[in-house]
Amino acid sequence: MKIGIITFHCAHNYGAVLQAYALQEQLKELGHNVEIINYRPKSITEDYEKTIYFYRPYKNVLRKLLSYTKMILFSMIRNLVQPHKIKLRKQCRQKFYNFINTKLNLSEISYRKPFEEQLDYDCYIIGSDQVWNIDLTNGIDPIYWGNFKVGKGAKIMTYAASMSNYNLSNDKKRTIKLLLNNFSAIGVRELELKNYLDEEFNVLSDVVVDPTLLVDENVLNKIASEPKIGERYVLIYSLGLYEYEYRIAKAIADQLEIVIVTIWGDLKIVNFGDRCLPVSPEDLIGWFQKADFVVTASFHGTAFSILNRKPFYAVKRGGDKDSRLSTLLDSLGIGDRLVDKDCNVVVQQIAYQTVHSKLNIIRKQSLYYLIKNLN
Repeated sequence: MKIGIITFHCAHNYGAVLQAYALQEQLKELGHNVEIINYRPKSITEDYEKTIYFYRPYKNVLRKLLSYTKMILFSMIRNLVQPHKIKLRKQCRQKFYNFINTKLNLSEISYRKPFEEQLDYDCYIIGSDQVWNIDLTNGIDPIYWGNFKVGKGAKIMTYAASMSNYNLSNDKKRTIKLLLNNFSAIGVRELELKNYLDEEFNVLSDVVVDPTLLVDENVLNKIASEPKIGERYVLIYSLGLYEYEYRIAKAIADQLEIVIVTIWGDLKIVNFGDRCLPVSPEDLIGWFQKADFVVTASFHGTAFSILNRKPFYAVKRGGDKDSRLSTLLDSLGIGDRLVDKDCNVVVQQIAYQTVHSKLNIIRKQSLYYLIKNLN
């Protein structure tokens, strides 16, 4: 079967590109011909592309000139104020481009706007990731809701779709209720979303595991790059380096008498000692592989810790973000690893033989969802 995946594959985000790669590889393992449809809407790409170009294709000559002038002045100021950080960002951006273009099997044609032509796939899988988060997609993006032309007999389904924002207007609810009819099967990542779809729209769905945990751990580990560090370390994987993450990591590092290494998900760099290096998706997996302990507030940081059998603490951030973590951790019987920001922590190992036994059950259920609905 020829399958087209639609997800946030082009975002310069570790979880986004690695989950896309994992789902691609799992579907190939099932014997399918798989492409990631190269849908690159501005809502997903603008945050990193504007740091390169800061330019819009204005037709008006004066506006175009002003845009170029703004781009040049902005770049000059940034390079004067933070030249080292700018260089690191450019290096890391290139690492993401390399991963996306060499590890993902992209469709020949790329789309910057919702495509109107009928594509040639037997099945379309939308997800994983927060493809239904209308805050990220600048409103309801029809492509992520399966509102496009398909050939006769082709089906559209989701895998581990996530929504995040449930506070929707009545107009948006009416629109979504209609769009949900596009799907032959709906697989979501969080129990909260499953319950929301059932209660609000009377739509049944299945909870499935994120693709990074769906695949055998060797799928991601085989592409890992080994970190160049000769010390044991506690790894902080942070989307913003919050004070509470560092405080918890410091408590663990003091107990183990080891150093702290920080990977900043927003800057895409790693800090250890006085060194600051750009990190590729392959590098990230390597840093998780070698860590002695992990502290993170990220869903995928938690997933990579579990994948590599690392003791960890996932820190609550508040709101719907914690629901993603609690669904995963409760299903594996380690809900106690989700801790409050002000908690006092001690080094505790995790009985990973039991955890991975439960994970294997969830994997089988998730694979069954794919196989059943693809057939």
